[in-house]
Amino acid sequence: MFSLLSSFLYLFQLVNNWPRALIFIWDESVSIIIPPSPSSLLQSLFRLSEIEVIATRPPFNESLFANSLEDIRRDYGRVVVSICDDPSVNGDYNVTWTASLYSHTVKEWSTGECSTSFIAPHQGEFTISVQLDVDSQRLYGKSSIVVRDIWIAAVGDSFASGEGNPDEERGVNNSAKWISVPCHRSRKSWPYRIYDAVRRQHPEWSVHFSYLACTGATVERGVMGPRGRAQIDVLREIARERGVGPDVLMLSVGGNDVGYAEILERLQRGETESLLPFLDWRFYYVSTQLTALKEALQELQPAQVLVPLYFDFSRNERGEIDASCADMHNIRTADIALAERRVLSRLNSLILKTGKEAGWNVEERVPGVFSRGGICSKHRLIRSISDSISIQGDPLGAFHPTEIAHSQIADLFIAKLRPL
Repeated sequence: MFSLLSSFLYLFQLVNNWPRALIFIWDESVSIIIPPSPSSLLQSLFRLSEIEVIATRPPFNESLFANSLEDIRRDYGRVVVSICDDPSVNGDYNVTWTASLYSHTVKEWSTGECSTSFIAPHQGEFTISVQLDVDSQRLYGKSSIVVRDIWIAAVGDSFASGEGNPDEERGVNNSAKWISVPCHRSRKSWPYRIYDAVRRQHPEWSVHFSYLACTGATVERGVMGPRGRAQIDVLREIARERGVGPDVLMLSVGGNDVGYAEILERLQRGETESLLPFLDWRFYYVSTQLTALKEALQELQPAQVLVPLYFDFSRNERGEIDASCADMHNIRTADIALAERRVLSRLNSLILKTGKEAGWNVEERVPGVFSRGGICSKHRLIRSISDSISIQGDPLGAFHPTEIAHSQIADLFIAKLRPL
């Protein structure tokens, strides 16, 4: 009787609870047999096969001089890609690289090296995909990089080259060091400082610098001639290759064209009477040269042109004309005043007039930098003859701005530089 009752109760419990049993069995089976979602599976697999890809532009600490067509072809748009830092890269391997712009493949190539480079055919944001085959494994990775290239150029005379301020001063056993020895181009000049400021403001860009200014250059001999070797010819070649003119063009011309060094020599000899007819002829010549240069630059179409006015080296710490120091050879104060009025002011007025016609950014505050810092000043911003011989081993740097003056001139332009 008891066993019959027990059997009945067991059967009743089983029938009464079967839905719960089914639910339990279903829950357990689902947790066991349902696979992970496709997206989570892909993410898991990608993590297992991902490789680190580093894409960079040319090193920031290297000056990208573009003083020839070959220079711009070598560096413009260049992207350096590397997987060398990834620990998976060892042994024998083969790498397939793919560069894409807006999902379109622009280049695909293979190497047996962990780093490579390519020239981007356009400006924009590129995706670099990498496939690494190593030890019967296939690993993948990708990176992106924005390719932006800026072109800055500087042409003209010793005022733009930085004469008087070598990169390294002359020592007991060594000569002065320059970017260019024949042209006395210096990293302490106002054009180089502007270039350096732009690349520091935009370290992610590649900023190319055509530094062509040269001591002794005139418009006719140096800037626009002789044909085939002129500064402007280099700019034309690069502009054709790039498809557009410089983003910034810095320009200093007129001082050598008007013959300022010869004028100073005549004043030192007291030849004031013969000076005035000479000046009229020289200024007619300078006017024609500046007009020719203006027309050449209009064809080149730079985005902005920076031009400084020339400086007066005769003011002492009180702002007075002073010719009492040895470098001035005791030229009469009246003759210095004549030179300032008939040469410097006239030259600057001609540069300013041409610049306004051409849409150049002519910096009129440059003469003010030297208003109390002339060659006879206690706080001079002009190199003396003895300074030049000591610093660079020759007198060519005399009557040129010091490094401090170049820095102040650069600051004037940087404050007014239009966005690039």
